[in-house]
Parts: sequence; C-alpha cells; structure tokens
Amino acid sequence: MEDGRPDYLRACELDAAGREAEAVPHYERALAGLLPADERRDALLGLGSTFRALGRYDEALARLEEGRREFPGHRAYEPFLALTLHNLGRHAEAVELLVTALAETTGEESIARYERALLFYAAQPDATWE
Repeated sequence: MEDGRPDYLRACELDAAGREAEAVPHYERALAGLLPADERRDALLGLGSTFRALGRYDEALARLEEGRREFPGHRAYEPFLALTLHNLGRHAEAVELLVTALAETTGEESIARYERALLFYAAQPDATWE
C-alpha cells in the first residue's frame, strides 16, 4: 500500500484553492493509501464536503457516514452531514442532527440551559402538541 500523504496534501491545496473537482482523485488515492488516523479522518471529511459542493450528494453522504462510523467522536462530521441531508431533501434528519450537535456541544449558557428540551424536539422536529 502506498503512502497517501502526498495525495492528501495535494487534495487539501486544491480544495482550498476552490478547485474541488481536481481534488477528488487526490482524496480518493490518499484514502486508498496509508494515512495517519487524523489525516484519514480529515480526508474523509474533506472528500465528503467536496462531493457535496460538487452536487454529488449520494457520494458525499456515503463518505461522511463512513467517516462518522470510523471516527464517532469527531463532531465536525455532523454539520456537513446535515447540509448533505438537506441537499437530499431529508430536512427533518438534517435539523435533528444540527440541533442535537448544538445542544450537546455548545458552551453558550443561554442555549445549554435548554439542552433537554432541544434534544427532545430535535428527535421530532415536525411534531406538534395541542
């Protein structure tokens, strides 16, 4: 297996320069090679985000979900997944993901005090009570 780091670094450069389509094969080669765990984590996120930016939503979802499974504690996947779910018309799932992430990670006192309510409503954003 080849060292994936040169392709990972090139993908990051291209992505940052707004050349997302050119970054894709570099991300893919990097992920097929050997990468340290932190770079693999970021490459999966970068490729997922890049696919989303290119309108390749199903591929974005697959890579972001793969990354989330491999690196469950890395909360940065959640906003990108939410954006992708929104693009796929899965709005309730997107809202649930974002509100849950916000409630569970914010240090903002005015939001944190409503964590329990936010988590309750996040799981059912379309529900109403009469």
